Amino acid sequence: MRNVALLFLITIVCSSCYVYRPYEQSFQGQLTALPLAKQDKELELFFAGEKMPEKDYLRLGMVKESRTSHQSNLSTLMDRLTSKAQAMGADAIVVMGAGDTERVYSIAEGSYSVPSESMWGIAIRYLDNLALEPNVLSHLEIRSMGPNAKSADGTIDFDTEGNLKAGSLDKWEQYVYFHSLEYLLESKRDWRFTKVQVSTPSNLYDIVRLQGEGGSTKAKVRISYDREEKATDLRITYLGRRQVNEKMVLVYDTQNRVVERRWTEMGSKNIVVTRTYDAAGLILREDYTMQRGNAAAEPLLSVDYRYFTEDELMQLLEKEQIVRVGS
Repeated sequence: MRNVALLFLITIVCSSCYVYRPYEQSFQGQLTALPLAKQDKELELFFAGEKMPEKDYLRLGMVKESRTSHQSNLSTLMDRLTSKAQAMGADAIVVMGAGDTERVYSIAEGSYSVPSESMWGIAIRYLDNLALEPNVLSHLEIRSMGPNAKSADGTIDFDTEGNLKAGSLDKWEQYVYFHSLEYLLESKRDWRFTKVQVSTPSNLYDIVRLQGEGGSTKAKVRISYDREEKATDLRITYLGRRQVNEKMVLVYDTQNRVVERRWTEMGSKNIVVTRTYDAAGLILREDYTMQRGNAAAEPLLSVDYRYFTEDELMQLLEKEQIVRVGS
């Protein structure tokens, strides 16, 4: 009986001991966060010091490949570079260099070396083939509403990688920033995660997300996914370095878009957020209401989603990664 109790205690303790790992970046050498469609066509090749592109272009990112072998095969390296560049949406590659090194391996009898070849370059996209979709978020505009409004109107900006920027944490930012799906569900900056297999009739798996290092937990949320791999609810236990106990339920429409989310906070405050979309399927607005106990729901906030225009995106890129030929 004592051993059974001990085993039960160990099970309880270890059930909360997750192994978290950081999110993988899509392309480690990516220079622009703008999403571009994959290119399947044959890419043009340029070599630094020789002929270079004759049209204005956007630098998408660095591509690099290595191959360890006793036999030289630069065509294999080139094929791998091409595949990476196509996935980035490139029209061409500017090959910057290639080199040979040796990798030394240790064994019980001593050591031995194997030749290694490397090749690297820059994936580029021509500006005359650059159609930017108006789906990159610029900022959120917040309007306080109703008797619950205690803060002035304001905005929350997005960085170039699509992450919400935290400013001074006013009351509306507690909702619009910390309780947003962009933060809890989608953001990868400073977040780590672990996957938990569940496999119930309705639930396929859970993702436990953690933000913070050591004993300083900024946020912790456990997200349940159904058998269509849609997030159904988020159980939040830490938020803004505070311990909480909230369950956010997500409601979808027939097009599998989130149209409502709701949760209950301390003090029996029921928060409901209704989301609407424009004709192109982009998020247009979120409307927040608050209900206390048996009282009627009252408006709290209205949040408009604002997107970069193509001209604004080009101005951002002009400062960083656009190369004007002949300039």
